[in-house]
Amino acid sequence: MDENELDSNFVCDQAGNTKRKCEFEMLRCIYERKFGYNITIAYVGRCCPTEDSCMQSFGDKVQLKSQGSPVCDSHNVTHSSRCLFEVHKCRMEKIEHLKLTLLNENGSCSDTSIVNVDKLSYDINESMNCKKDIECNTNYEPICGTDGITYVNRCRLMKKR
Repeated sequence: MDENELDSNFVCDQAGNTKRKCEFEMLRCIYERKFGYNITIAYVGRCCPTEDSCMQSFGDKVQLKSQGSPVCDSHNVTHSSRCLFEVHKCRMEKIEHLKLTLLNENGSCSDTSIVNVDKLSYDINESMNCKKDIECNTNYEPICGTDGITYVNRCRLMKKR
């Protein structure tokens, strides 16, 4: 894979494998026709790194790669390292479509004074729930709801809530 290629040309499947969109669509078709099995996209873009990528082995001991001190993000979550923050940030941006930034690069959230982000998240979700009449785009980015139904995209899932 070319590192300079646009992230939007790729998808991350439910197994955590990055594939080009056309390759994924071909595989989806084969699996559906041959095996009756539906494979789905977890999100658009290259797969985020895993927490394991932040681990380092020393003989039989495993510990976090030294990335400095704990860090605090804009959702008032303390991460053990900058590396774990970057993993979480990638997932939040690609899966939840939420922006995540660092509030404190050198300490936990208890060392930081912040606004009530939980209230802000609640207000955003409430306004989304109230707007059943919003128009959703037709982009095919399937997402599985907790009700077991696959929706065309996140917007359509949110409208069904």
